[in-house]
Amino acid sequence: MTIGQKIKKLRENKGLSQKALGELAGISDSIISAYEKDRKKPGRDTVIKLAAVLNVDVNYLVNDEVEALTQRDKKDIAKTLDKVMGDLSEGGALFYGNEMSDTDKELLKNALQNALEIIKIKNKEKYTPKKYK
Repeated sequence: MTIGQKIKKLRENKGLSQKALGELAGISDSIISAYEKDRKKPGRDTVIKLAAVLNVDVNYLVNDEVEALTQRDKKDIAKTLDKVMGDLSEGGALFYGNEMSDTDKELLKNALQNALEIIKIKNKEKYTPKKYK
């Protein structure tokens, strides 16, 4: 997966438009589009900004060796995410003593999904024997 494909996937997972991502990272939306289409490669400082905004490790964006998630991995993540969100709903998810709004719950769900995906990828890298890579 190219850096442009990773940026696009992460942006879409966060529910951000190219313009919104650009504003958060201090980059124009046309440049974000060029990155996503692999017409342009972001520089080091830009990669650092994008990684911070997208809440991922810089190495994930720049390394080609990071494996993509399989359909089974995605199912496992979805199942775990549904269980966690269900547990939160049953317990009445609170933030500073106030009930969380639907928007806050959705943002939390997106953040948890990104975290679970990154954890799954890192574990695959760490624990997959070399002969299967």
